[in-house]
Amino acid sequence: MRYRNIDFKADSPGKKSHQSYRVCLVLVAVLSFSAVESKAQEFDPIGIFLTWQYDPTTSMTIDWHTTPEDGDRQSVLQYKKLGADRWREGNGTSHDFPHSDRTIHRITLRHLEPGTTYRFRFGDDSKAYRFETMPADLSDPLRFATGGDTGHAEDFKRMNRAVMEYDIDFIVWGGDIAYGNGDPARVDRWHGWFDGIKETLIDDDGKVTPIVIAIGNHELFGVRRLYRGSTPHHEHTEEEVQAYLDKHNLWDGKPTYFFHLFAFPGRPSYNVLDFADYMSIFALDSNHYSSISGGQTAWLEAKLADRQDRPHLFPVYHVPGYPAHRSYSGATSTEVRENWVPLFEEYGVRVSFENHDHVYKRTHPIRNGEVVNDGEGVVYLGDGAWVAGPRDGDSRNEWYIDEFASKNHGIIVTLEGDTQDYVVVSIDGEEIDYYSSSSRR
Repeated sequence: MRYRNIDFKADSPGKKSHQSYRVCLVLVAVLSFSAVESKAQEFDPIGIFLTWQYDPTTSMTIDWHTTPEDGDRQSVLQYKKLGADRWREGNGTSHDFPHSDRTIHRITLRHLEPGTTYRFRFGDDSKAYRFETMPADLSDPLRFATGGDTGHAEDFKRMNRAVMEYDIDFIVWGGDIAYGNGDPARVDRWHGWFDGIKETLIDDDGKVTPIVIAIGNHELFGVRRLYRGSTPHHEHTEEEVQAYLDKHNLWDGKPTYFFHLFAFPGRPSYNVLDFADYMSIFALDSNHYSSISGGQTAWLEAKLADRQDRPHLFPVYHVPGYPAHRSYSGATSTEVRENWVPLFEEYGVRVSFENHDHVYKRTHPIRNGEVVNDGEGVVYLGDGAWVAGPRDGDSRNEWYIDEFASKNHGIIVTLEGDTQDYVVVSIDGEEIDYYSSSSRR
């Protein structure tokens, strides 16, 4: 603030009033400095991550990260509907961010109102943010982005910004999140990934974009991946895995980061998230922590059977059943086709999201191992090139490939009523494919 320099004489008739004026100027300067200092001291967590463990129309799970520099902050969160006068307060939990000086605080808010904007903050001295609950129905469009193999550096931010141009409601990522590999030496990759989330997935009004995550091979330590992949038709118990690691004097390669960094709707390896009665997202495990066959497939069949009357059923998993780069006859891809694909076809899945191959592909509609044109087939979209790759298309001439691009991309999904519309956008903002699917019911 700048002030005009006024020279008052000591014996001026207006001496008293001029002295008062000077006092006011000093007070204004002090108050202005205090306001700036208060603003500078406003608490803002180093990491913020939103997801769901329960129905997204009435709940929200909020994580925030602190460091020792933040002091002994409690896991207290305040929230209120946009426009409300009073803040409500909830107490969450805290746990360590593995191999890091960060602490993860977590709270789940339930019994919220559908289609409603809420403000939230981390105490009276905190910066405030916003989230929106999902709508109770699809009378208005709902839009989300999906992809996989996200990375953790500058291109991750570029791809995030490209999909944010579409006013998305949330994101679904199908594995290989930060390429941390469960390795303590790679914790900086997770730090960079969360930094990218905060920098690019919060809009100018402070609205935070929620994220749903499935597991990929780079969420686990390499030896554990190797052991599980060596006998893929066996449902390994944790005791068997630990015995193997102990026998060979190997580090315990559990998905140390993955299971600790995120909240899930049920078990962390594979689960289902239900949006009221109009959509279900199945986050599946393609032979990473849990085997495809056996318990997971039986679980999937039961969950799909319970939801077959819903208009939108979306499986998301890492290793593709219909790869656009790797071999069609690969062991895990074959298992996906033998175990899951028949269930997708039986219970009304229209589109399934695949990843891992680091290219873009859209298959023809497929049923019973053949391309069909009667509206009854399943289309497989992917293949995990949010940032990773992109690779060439060694398999792009396979009988099932309809569209292919060796480009980093995100898939924008718009749901309205029973209709699904898909726009594929590249990291440069170019729209490279479009697909639409109407209800079969």
